[in-house]
Amino acid sequence: MDYPSVSIAMATYNGEKFLEKQLESLLAQTYKSYDIVICDDKSTDKTVSIIRHYSKKFPTKIKFYSNETNLGYVRNFERAVSLCEGTYVALCDQDDLWDIDKLTTLVCSIGNADMIHTDARLIDQNDKEICDSFTKSAKKRVHANGFLELCVNNSVTGCTAFFRRTLLDKALPFPEMFMHDHWLAIVAKDQGGLKYLDKPLVSYRQHGNNSIGALVSCKDNIENARKREEIYFDRMNRFSYLESYAKQRLSEENVRKIRALKAYYESFFQKKIRFSSAFFYLCNFKTLNSSNNPLRCIYGFFRSLYGRKLKCPITAIGSI
Repeated sequence: MDYPSVSIAMATYNGEKFLEKQLESLLAQTYKSYDIVICDDKSTDKTVSIIRHYSKKFPTKIKFYSNETNLGYVRNFERAVSLCEGTYVALCDQDDLWDIDKLTTLVCSIGNADMIHTDARLIDQNDKEICDSFTKSAKKRVHANGFLELCVNNSVTGCTAFFRRTLLDKALPFPEMFMHDHWLAIVAKDQGGLKYLDKPLVSYRQHGNNSIGALVSCKDNIENARKREEIYFDRMNRFSYLESYAKQRLSEENVRKIRALKAYYESFFQKKIRFSSAFFYLCNFKTLNSSNNPLRCIYGFFRSLYGRKLKCPITAIGSI
């Protein structure tokens, strides 16, 4: 087998509790040609000393960089991937556990795609399995084909993402207001090369200190009118920003789709009936309404038509 080089990009911050286990799982990979690029974001615990211990023990395998200032979660990952030199790049969190054949499987499975992502199992802080499929438990719409679908509902779990380094030519720098894994997936989708492998290759740890967690309370899915407005306002701003940011990076067709998506959310705040917004909702029904509740689906249509003027007595209907 040919072994193209792979760089594992890990961003760390105060991760002493689970870091050693994760590093051991990375160093146990069966793949023959890979290195680990670690960027630490000014940790105040024992994270740096743990990394230095392993980097001295495995000097040809681990490349360690310490940020002069705290960059934040996304910018730290941006620096990590920019320092990767492998043909492929794998995103890695500090607190998960990788299957030993993860890299081998991904290199063999990516084919002609620009990015591949997989399922994950969920574990707790004691390594006990919570569920065997994050895709199923979170009802991720990984098989949806539309570009708009991916923009609205990110189906890529960052710790499972694996992509060609050439993807970074258009993806860097990461845009504000979007998570790095979401933006990388959007760029890969635009290039026509996003692929899903229905197999868990990582144990995605859930605990109180997650930067991004997987478990969401059922109450969080029942949004009142004020919360709904906040979500719409946030999406309007994000897609407005993305419209201008993506002009030099994505195809004209997909920039137009982002513009239409921004206009849809923008219409919610306008004080007039918008038939174009209602038409957009109907044309993109599966993307904009994931509910199987008929009342919510009908309410979604009238909400797109009347926007914030519509007063709904049943706040639980307003699920997005």
